[in-house]
Amino acid sequence: TGLALKIGNEAMNNEQDIISDDEALIQHLWDKLRKSRSLQSDWRIRAKEDYDFFAGRQWDTTTLGKLKEEGRPAVVFNRIVRVLNGIIGLEIQNRQEVNYLPREPGDQPAVSVMNEASKWVRDNCDAEDEETESFQDCAICGEGWTNTRLDYEEDEEGRIIIERIDPLSMVWDSDAKKRNHDDARWVAHVEKMSREDIKTLWPD
Repeated sequence: TGLALKIGNEAMNNEQDIISDDEALIQHLWDKLRKSRSLQSDWRIRAKEDYDFFAGRQWDTTTLGKLKEEGRPAVVFNRIVRVLNGIIGLEIQNRQEVNYLPREPGDQPAVSVMNEASKWVRDNCDAEDEETESFQDCAICGEGWTNTRLDYEEDEEGRIIIERIDPLSMVWDSDAKKRNHDDARWVAHVEKMSREDIKTLWPD
């Protein structure tokens, strides 16, 4: 298998202004990626434990093996899932909606079209459900991500897709300090793929 790296265009353009050689640019980006993954490794370990707790897997393998040897049941009282499901239910009941408002009296017809188009796009890709899953990720591990993209497989003119992304597949600028990574110079989505799929997407 290989790794496919999708990195924000703005960051890529900024780096290309500094480094002209393609191989040097790729090495530069991979060095940044490795540094950030290393610094964020503790969070990833805790995040995996958070998901296990949410799913009721609250015994470590060593303790489970010992209980099995002694013939004792591994009892779990999952109080975490009840609390988080309550929080997630509140988000579902109070979903937010973006509405475009006119700035001048003559803007109303265009604003009405934009509002209807926005609703149509979101309905076609189940954006509310994707955002709820992202909110659940944030409630569990502290990071929730969605991606808005154009998909050309179902519609050759491009279909707008809003989808939830696994937080554990995201890497961000390790120098970012603000909430929501607002000051991050780059974010990256790292995905494991087979070499055949990579060659299909990037034959050159």
